[in-house]
Amino acid sequence: MTSKFYSGAWLVVFMIACQVDQPLPLIQSYELLWQSNLAERYGQFETLPHKVHVFSHIFANPSGEVSVIHRKEGSYDESYITLLNAEGDFVSDVVLPGEYVLSVQSNTEGYMQSFSLRSEGENNYTIKTWGENLSYSTTATIPQPAYYHQMFLHGSALYEISWNSEQNNFQLIKKTFNNEVLWSQPFSTYQLEGHGNLLFYKNSPDLLIFKSTHDYQNVIINRVSGQYGRPVWHKNLALQDYGMAAIPQIQTIQGDGILLFSKFNYLRLDATGGVYAYGRLGNSQSIPENNILAVLSEADGGFLLVSSFTEAEGWFGFRILKTDRRLNAGWMGNFKQSTPGYLSGYARYGNNLILLTSNGYVYALKPGS
Repeated sequence: MTSKFYSGAWLVVFMIACQVDQPLPLIQSYELLWQSNLAERYGQFETLPHKVHVFSHIFANPSGEVSVIHRKEGSYDESYITLLNAEGDFVSDVVLPGEYVLSVQSNTEGYMQSFSLRSEGENNYTIKTWGENLSYSTTATIPQPAYYHQMFLHGSALYEISWNSEQNNFQLIKKTFNNEVLWSQPFSTYQLEGHGNLLFYKNSPDLLIFKSTHDYQNVIINRVSGQYGRPVWHKNLALQDYGMAAIPQIQTIQGDGILLFSKFNYLRLDATGGVYAYGRLGNSQSIPENNILAVLSEADGGFLLVSSFTEAEGWFGFRILKTDRRLNAGWMGNFKQSTPGYLSGYARYGNNLILLTSNGYVYALKPGS
């Protein structure tokens, strides 16, 4: 066992017996490259009541620079973007007044695009493309609809879930950056009534719509053609059939599959919506059980599972658990923090994994040899 102390955060990585899935061996450990505590820079503890910052998104540029997006607690009319270099050192920051950053993504050149709601003047959505050293240009400005809606940026399009009283139905709409409608479908097209959430594949233009039934006993999933908005497949899953007692976390994975987790019970669907495998995380008897918050696909076909935890002595943090592609547990790392926080984002830079917590800890990890 190894144990190291880094600026108030503990990193403990230890080995757990595992059944390695040959010929794809598990990466047995991760090495901590650097760690940055942005809460110390942006905490406002000198005033009462203080409003600490909430850290929501992270992005790695092709150069290795890291952008961290955050805002003051309780504030939705101002956002900060902090730039760290490839070693995790502070470079600069910028304040976006009247702007609430909703999401970030990569453009075709690998640089960050931000999607924001502006509250100054006429309410509208803004897409910015960022270059080096926090330079940016405004790619598009889209008027905010007057009706109830949610807006999602993905690739070169906007996806809108809307409730328009004139249409008297939930709609799923795909638009260009010029606010032109590419297609529109009522939710009833997907055998789904009421509000749903959207999830996007990483390597496919298609998307998923998913929601639970009112009794929380079933999950309804629809794969939808991103090009035309037509249903590809529909799935209604009874959770108890797969050992799940709570609404699961759902993630897209490599190969256009889907992985659902309810604590250590999992259900894996293939690209056609068929049940590929289900069960309980292998070799997990000695691991404290927590809800899985995120599933990160690894290059070796395995996964990094992220969960939060609280220990009796008052430590808060998150746990990463490495598995092979059959979801056998390989090793576990605990990241302990003296202030509560959960994993709010992650980014990849080459083989390195950069994790961001909601309270401003940033960890850069690389696979061990």
